[in-house]
Amino acid sequence: GEANNPRYIEEDVQFHTAIARATQNPLFPLLLDSVVEIMREVRRIGVLVPGAYRNGIEHHRAILEQIRRQDTNAARQAMLAHLLD
Repeated sequence: GEANNPRYIEEDVQFHTAIARATQNPLFPLLLDSVVEIMREVRRIGVLVPGAYRNGIEHHRAILEQIRRQDTNAARQAMLAHLLD
C-alpha cells in the first residue's frame, strides 16, 4: 500500500525537514539530519501498523493547519501529539 511506498517515507522526512528549516533555528535542521536514517527505519517498521499511514497524514495536516494559522501553541501541541503517537 501507500505506506510501504519509499516515496511516502521520503516525503514524510521532507515534511519534518521543511518544518525544521522554517523555524529558522539552525540547530533543528542539524538535529534532524543526525537522526534522518533512524527516522527512515522507524517509518519502514511503523507503517506495518494498521492505520499508521492515515494517522501520520492526519497528524501532518493538523500540524500544517496550525502553522498556516500562525498559532505557535497549537502547532507545538499538534507536533507533540504526532511525536507521542
